[in-house]
Amino acid sequence: MEAAGDALQSGMLEDALSLYTEAIKFGNSSAMMYAKRAETLLKLKRPCACINDSTEALRLNPNSAKACKVRGKAYRKLCRWQEAFADLTTGQKLDYDDDTADVLEFVSKKWKIIRDLQNEKRLKVEERGRKRKEREYEEKVAEAKRRKDQALKEYEEQKRQEEEEQAQKAEEQRIREESVAKKRQDEADQKRKVDEECKSGNTATAPGSGTGRRKKCKY
Repeated sequence: MEAAGDALQSGMLEDALSLYTEAIKFGNSSAMMYAKRAETLLKLKRPCACINDSTEALRLNPNSAKACKVRGKAYRKLCRWQEAFADLTTGQKLDYDDDTADVLEFVSKKWKIIRDLQNEKRLKVEERGRKRKEREYEEKVAEAKRRKDQALKEYEEQKRQEEEEQAQKAEEQRIREESVAKKRQDEADQKRKVDEECKSGNTATAPGSGTGRRKKCKY
């Protein structure tokens, strides 16, 4: 482990990587060992491998400031600004250093631009969603009004038809009653006429004449 650290400090990156790898294969690897190899991989411009080792170091020790910083710098190389910002911020909270502060400041600016664009996009999506909901609500209100108007129209039409039917029935009833009344009046007139004829026939018989015949009235 010490030899690997010396090789790393001397800039012998390939040698440092081999020594760290041998140490990890030997067993009993620690979070610091993975973090150191991650740092070596980062200097060798292998950010993806660096992220893998840093993640393993954080699995072994979630409070490893070095693993957070190294992984944050690797994310920076990949332009994954959100992840870089999160890791570097966490690493600085655990163990502040000026070099990482400079990197974090650069990453923060990049992430702010992206975050602002994301927020703007999110707000636009939310606004479209709000307008869509308003439109759907207005359509539901309009549909409800249309159905209500249609129901009212059908009710009024049905009511009109019923009133017309009632008026027609009343008119037919009136005609029947008038017909019955006229028939009764005609019968009464006919009876009165017959009665008058009978009376006239009786008075036509000569007074004192025994031979006179009385006219029979038939009803």
